[in-house]
Amino acid sequence: MVSNRTRPYIELVDSLGLTAYFDFILSAGEVNSWKPDPEIFHHAVERAGIRPEAAIYVGDNYFADIVGARGAGLVPVLYDPEDVFPDADCVVIDALPHLDGLLSRNGQG
Repeated sequence: MVSNRTRPYIELVDSLGLTAYFDFILSAGEVNSWKPDPEIFHHAVERAGIRPEAAIYVGDNYFADIVGARGAGLVPVLYDPEDVFPDADCVVIDALPHLDGLLSRNGQG
């Protein structure tokens, strides 16, 4: 999980019961790089131990997440259940369960 938060936010993720779904939680302030800067994405794939082109990055903001992930060489996926970004030029999902099929098709699931 990558966020533009200034400080670590593990307590929040814990309180939402989501910690088990992520190998790491990275705040922009920890690495002094904020999305869409490619550097924060490079830190994330380094922590994950994978190459950027092998990573699928799911985000809910086109300009911070999709532009940033694409600029860093990751495969971007926009989570946009309210169709806020109707002209997005990437894979768009409107429900998180759709990730299962997407990951299976890309050999990730």
